[in-house]
Amino acid sequence: MINRKPKRKRKKSGCATLILLVFFTAIVALVTVLCFHIFGGNDSINDKVNDIKKIQYPKKYSQIVEKYSDLYGVDDNLVYAVIRTESHFKPDSESGAGAKGLMQITPECFDFLQNNIPNDNTKYKESDLYDPEVNIKFGTYFLSYLLDRYDNVENTAVAAYNAGFGAVDNWLNDPECSLDGKTLSVIVYPETENYVEKVESAKKIYIEIYKER
Repeated sequence: MINRKPKRKRKKSGCATLILLVFFTAIVALVTVLCFHIFGGNDSINDKVNDIKKIQYPKKYSQIVEKYSDLYGVDDNLVYAVIRTESHFKPDSESGAGAKGLMQITPECFDFLQNNIPNDNTKYKESDLYDPEVNIKFGTYFLSYLLDRYDNVENTAVAAYNAGFGAVDNWLNDPECSLDGKTLSVIVYPETENYVEKVESAKKIYIEIYKER
């Protein structure tokens, strides 16, 4: 048998350590440069984040929204929030229940609104709900109608936009759902409860990202 001497462990080269250090330094520098180009310049990181949020929460159809929100006295941020929640700004949207357009108005509700909207004797067809101007006009008027009906309690009005004012009237008359007959402490339909939360959350985001800076 040949006796072999055990091999000595080689010490790590200082050169290899130096190479690794240079490599990681270069990576950090590259990331820093990229961050500067993406977030730097005259814009702050918050401004860039705000720009990204504006893509997620756009103000499409702004001329129409501003026109009818002014006409009917409704906060335009609420109108945008409803449109985003209802259809994500898709004018050809249609729900399983037959609600149509940007603000998802049902044919039955459309008939009701046409009989109540002031200063408009135009005869509209159901298909007109796919027209952004017609849909936003009647959707914004409906929000105005509900806000007036419920003493400007926005959460209650938004609940009625989703569930119908018949259901909401019943809830307000139920002491287990409302203590004062104006605000809802309990929203019976989980879908409507979730809807109100989404709309109010979207409205707050619209106010935040589009405020004057």
